Amino acid sequence: MLGEALPVISWAHDFAAHPSYVSGHSSVSGSAAAVLAAFFGTDNISFTLPSQDVTRPARTFSSLSQAARESADSRLYGGIHWSFDNNVGLIVGDAVGHYVMSNFLRDVERAPVAGVVNGELIVIGTDGNDLLNVTDSGTGLVTVHDPLRR
Repeated sequence: MLGEALPVISWAHDFAAHPSYVSGHSSVSGSAAAVLAAFFGTDNISFTLPSQDVTRPARTFSSLSQAARESADSRLYGGIHWSFDNNVGLIVGDAVGHYVMSNFLRDVERAPVAGVVNGELIVIGTDGNDLLNVTDSGTGLVTVHDPLRR
């Protein structure tokens, strides 16, 4: 009634004191996935991340975008964001990632590099993709050529 005190509402847990729209985690995850996919030339990169909680299993992903999507979903499950906050965050993040790759991370011309690292001669070609590794096996020199090195 008029003049009565409102009831005190208590929540099961504290909520983050930041705006809901757009989700920061989703934006950062979306941009990271876009940058990495552009760098490696594919989104289809499988990887496993260990849990920070030893009682939880490691998480395996079949793509960078799958990991970004799960990061976004975790904010929904945690009661921090609505699904539209996360969906738009992923879209914004993807756009930012593509902008960064188009405007800031560019190929550079390289000079060949050679040096000795831990007793091994390392030679890297001009495009950075060729690696020639020469080591002393004790009975002679062993040469390893890895044209797929990144």
